[in-house]
Amino acid sequence: MAIKLGILMLVVVVASNDVKDSKGNFTGHWISKERALFNIFDVDEDGLVTKKEFIDLTTKRAEQVLVSWRAKAVYGILSNVYQTWWSNENTNYKTSITFEELLPAFEKEVGNTSKALAQVSQDWFHTFDLDCDDKLNVDEYSKFLTILRNTAPVQDIFDDIDRNGSGHIDGEEFLNGFQHSWYDINADPADFIFGSQN
Repeated sequence: MAIKLGILMLVVVVASNDVKDSKGNFTGHWISKERALFNIFDVDEDGLVTKKEFIDLTTKRAEQVLVSWRAKAVYGILSNVYQTWWSNENTNYKTSITFEELLPAFEKEVGNTSKALAQVSQDWFHTFDLDCDDKLNVDEYSKFLTILRNTAPVQDIFDDIDRNGSGHIDGEEFLNGFQHSWYDINADPADFIFGSQN
C-alpha cells in the first residue's frame, strides 16, 4: 500500500504543473491519471506521442507476450482507441500529440464516451483472457500490464482491481477499473488498471 500511495503522490505532483493550463473542471488527480496514461505511450519521452508509438510500438510489445492473432487484436483495439480519443476532431486529427494538446480533448470527451469505454474495456479483457474462462488471472493481467510498460508490482495492482478478492479479475471488475481511471476525479486504487511507471 505504501508503494501505491507513493506512486499516487508522485503522479499528483508531476501533474500539478498541468492543472493551471486546464480549462475544465477536473482535479489535479484526474489530470495526473491522464498524464500517466500519456507517459505510457511516450516511449522516447520527448513529450510527443506519435501514432507509431501508440499503435505500432505497443503492438510490438504485445507480440512478445501474446500469440499472433491476439497481438493483431491489440493492433485493432489501439487503432480504434487512437481514433476515438487521441487523433480526432478535438485534436485536429494530429498524428503527433503533446499532453497539453490532448488534455482539452480528453476533457471534452469524458462525458460522451461511456459506451465506447465499455466496448474497449471488453475488447481488452477478452484479448487477454487467454484461457477463455471469462476472468483474468495474475499471469494474464501481467501480460496486459507488460504491453503498457508497467514497472509497478503487478500483484498489488491486481489486488486493487480484484475488488471481491476472488483471485481473478472478472469483466465487471475490469470495466470498473477502466471507469475509475477515466471518470474519477478523486483517488481510487483501481485508477492504476493501466499500471504505473515508477
